[in-house]
Amino acid sequence: MLTNFFSNDAWQDYDDLAKTLVMAVDAIIEAERETAE
Repeated sequence: MLTNFFSNDAWQDYDDLAKTLVMAVDAIIEAERETAE
């Protein structure tokens, strides 16, 4: 498990996942702002 965690492939997947989450959060924040105005 730890070996997989420290492998480059795992970090690449984690990086992609993190970017996707950030984009999703940004979209939600934008929607909230538009709704609030």
